[in-house]
Amino acid sequence: MKEKMCQQFRADNDINGNPQRVWAVYDKNGYLLGVINEGFGGKPGICHDLIALPSVEVSVKEYREWLDTFNGVEYWEK
Repeated sequence: MKEKMCQQFRADNDINGNPQRVWAVYDKNGYLLGVINEGFGGKPGICHDLIALPSVEVSVKEYREWLDTFNGVEYWEK
């Protein structure tokens, strides 16, 4: 049984066309375990085997807040 979930938060591309997307990883209770900046790599490998939650459209400001607050924070077991 899958016990972790993954959700994409999408903002509009930047002025140069670069994607502005982050993926949040949650445990089975909805507790945030970490955030991954998508960059050009697409869906992070860790998310391929997790329960997929619906994507959420966010503003560029919200995208930057996700990165500033959580980027690189990883609480899941590797």
